[in-house]
Amino acid sequence: DKIRFLYGHFSFGDHLFLSGSAKYMSMFRNPIDRAVSMYYSYGVNPRNYYYDEVKKYSFGDFINKSSARHLFCNDQTRLIAGNKEYFSYKDNTKEMLDVAKAHIDEYFDFIGLFEEYDKSCVLLRRTFNWKTFFYKRSNVTAVRPDVTDLPVSIKDLLCNLNALDFELYDYVKNIFDAKCSMFGEDLDAELEVFLILNRVKFAQHAEDKASVIHEAENKYVEGKFCDSRELLEDMLSNYNTLNAETAAHKYDVALMLKDLNYLENAYSLFSSINGESLNARICFHLGEILMQQGDEKSAVNYFNKCLKLNPENRKAKKYLNGVLV
Repeated sequence: DKIRFLYGHFSFGDHLFLSGSAKYMSMFRNPIDRAVSMYYSYGVNPRNYYYDEVKKYSFGDFINKSSARHLFCNDQTRLIAGNKEYFSYKDNTKEMLDVAKAHIDEYFDFIGLFEEYDKSCVLLRRTFNWKTFFYKRSNVTAVRPDVTDLPVSIKDLLCNLNALDFELYDYVKNIFDAKCSMFGEDLDAELEVFLILNRVKFAQHAEDKASVIHEAENKYVEGKFCDSRELLEDMLSNYNTLNAETAAHKYDVALMLKDLNYLENAYSLFSSINGESLNARICFHLGEILMQQGDEKSAVNYFNKCLKLNPENRKAKKYLNGVLV
């Protein structure tokens, strides 16, 4: 009776062990991206149950041969179908998908998408009328390929193994889009401010701008999104004058400005950084900014400089392949 909110990694049906009624909420993820994330995250933590098998098998062999292979076959559908009606690893049927959809329709008050994480946060707050909350990214696997870089054979294998998950993902995405459309442009206005405010709150040297950030946050909480954005816009337009003491701190601020589309400010700050360990990354970001501004010729020069310093930079290679083809 004392449990108000229960969270974790578990399948549908645990409410049967609780007294009273219960509702669910969940985040869904593109099945291929989810599989890539799981495999590479298992391999960076020696305490993970599957760590030794990741070191033993390639990605493709791990999917087919490891003791975790069930996690790579319609696992999201199986979890939502849950333990109310048990479905084993081999039960990849339309019945399981139908049960999962029925559970979503009857029990899930909120559906979010990993690929729309920030919008999901805003929609979550509105769905339950919660107070404003912000987040910092954690448990990010540094070394993992992009889905677009996977061999065709691996993508085809995962598509075949997760046909139900793809159908379920499309189903919940339609629900998510419909919920977002109910709030219209007001949700988009809140999202724009949330993106900026969430980033600046956790930026290096944020304490130097604490009073402005606090005032903007208060306006945001009051629903005055335009007023909040004006304060943040003014602050960010002068953010490259921040007294960051080290190259690493300048890099963090410049990256934040770039991510928030303050390209001129980001370019200026990146260009002012002196730090040997950062040179390749700086060249890449300068090249990417110039690409976004339409200056392909200058961008190519920076991508080439980046690859001279770090020949393994795949993103720079991708840009060059796209520009020079």
